[in-house]
Amino acid sequence: MSAEKKVSRRTVVGTIAAGIIGLIVGGVAGSQAFPREVTKEVERTVTTTRTETKVEEVKPWLPAKWDMEADVIIVGGGGAGLAAAITAHDEGAKVLIIEKMPQLGLCNTAVSGGIINAWSSKLKLQEKQGIKDSFELQYNDLLKSGDYMGDPELIRTLVENAPSVIDFLVDIGVPFADTLTMSGGQSVPRTHSVIGGGAALHNALKKEVEKRGIQVLLEHKVTNIIREEANGGRILGVKVETADGKAKYIKAKKAVVLTAGGFCRSDLLVRRHAPRFAGFPSTNVPGTTTGEVLIAAMDVGAAVRGMDYVQLWPMCDYETGSLVTIAAGTETGIGIMVNTNGKRFVEELERRDVRRDAVLAQPGGFAFAIVDDKQLKTIKAFGDPETIIADQIKRGVAFKADTIEELAALAGINPDNLVETVNNWNRYVDEGYDPEFKRRDLPMKKGDPMLKIDTPPFYAIKGRPSLHHTMGGLHINTKAQVLDVEGKVIPGLYAAGEITGGIHGTNRIGGNALLDIIAFGRIAGRNAAREVSM
Repeated sequence: MSAEKKVSRRTVVGTIAAGIIGLIVGGVAGSQAFPREVTKEVERTVTTTRTETKVEEVKPWLPAKWDMEADVIIVGGGGAGLAAAITAHDEGAKVLIIEKMPQLGLCNTAVSGGIINAWSSKLKLQEKQGIKDSFELQYNDLLKSGDYMGDPELIRTLVENAPSVIDFLVDIGVPFADTLTMSGGQSVPRTHSVIGGGAALHNALKKEVEKRGIQVLLEHKVTNIIREEANGGRILGVKVETADGKAKYIKAKKAVVLTAGGFCRSDLLVRRHAPRFAGFPSTNVPGTTTGEVLIAAMDVGAAVRGMDYVQLWPMCDYETGSLVTIAAGTETGIGIMVNTNGKRFVEELERRDVRRDAVLAQPGGFAFAIVDDKQLKTIKAFGDPETIIADQIKRGVAFKADTIEELAALAGINPDNLVETVNNWNRYVDEGYDPEFKRRDLPMKKGDPMLKIDTPPFYAIKGRPSLHHTMGGLHINTKAQVLDVEGKVIPGLYAAGEITGGIHGTNRIGGNALLDIIAFGRIAGRNAAREVSM
């Protein structure tokens, strides 16, 4: 018999299966059961046949290249922007100001009355006039005037910085009158008045910018703010449109500071947030406060607040809506306000929103400011009073006469009532008390001849409210950093001035806008310059 061993089919299949398993295990576990060359060949085969797909995220908002760069970009060349630029430069940053208007000075700082509220300063005007004022008093006035809707921390920061704002302006040569006045909504006189108004203030800031050699791009309109992600990451810079329609991308190595003003001249935003005042004229410079930078910030995730709070200046030029009117003098208690019936109807030093609504409630929605010759000569905030009144008389929105009776007849006011109202007013001044409307300055100015209407010729100036200031805007913290809708800081984005919201609540006291723009402009510039460079 042969010694051959018979192999069953089952044995063959089992052996093959074991070999395959061994190959797999050996290849994965590095088994030495098979030659190393076989293992390498398997690995090589696997490597050469694997397919990898690399997905790259498309970010169309990012530029292929940047056309310019600076450490800190300031969007807007008004008071807040120039204050921010000066401060950022002095912190060592390379600063670029982007302004859409054809020159610096076409802004609302420059056409303002130049009044700033501060409870103290190096000028020591309170002490010289015997006025008792304090941080707490100004803080509470501001909080109350905004119906307690202002952010207490922002208000605290603003009032804490009030003395240093005046000191800073004095140091750069801004001239101030030596007498404090009192604007509506305040409990004591603390309004510091710039000699030459807002134009003098802005010119002083502009000279400081020029002295430092800070670059300014005029007729460059910011259309987009560039962020790393659609709604995340750092702010990288801005996209602008030049006067000839070309696009430029400008990189901010540290931060972008938004100081482009409010939205009084944005029909879209006024209709959306304050439809009651849609179609009203505005005191703001044409071309400014159109809101596109505010919208651009919202497009990259910035939060806003208080957008429904819109302020009208109660007594503007009846025909043009401008602040260049003698009637604006009633803002600081010069003269009185009457209706066509010759009667006073509101305290002249009430809050602006109260006076606004009171004027709109009168027949025809307008009123008259009544002043005498000596008072007229003191109203210099918006230019030469003699020139202004002559123009207004020529246009038929102001009237002049040697007696109150003649003045009433020319202006279409009830003459008997106007005579009685003026006589009563003069008596109230002598007595230091206003029984009709409790005018708040009379007790401290009892018998003041400048308050009495008794020196001819006499003037009646027709006035009505105009859109003047928007209290709402970007949500910022006390460092002037812009926050997103979740309350988180947007890295590299700051804002100051009227483009922000939350400081003034429902209503702004006259003299707090310039305080706001300089205080928070300097805070924004300082903190932006201290950002880590990208």
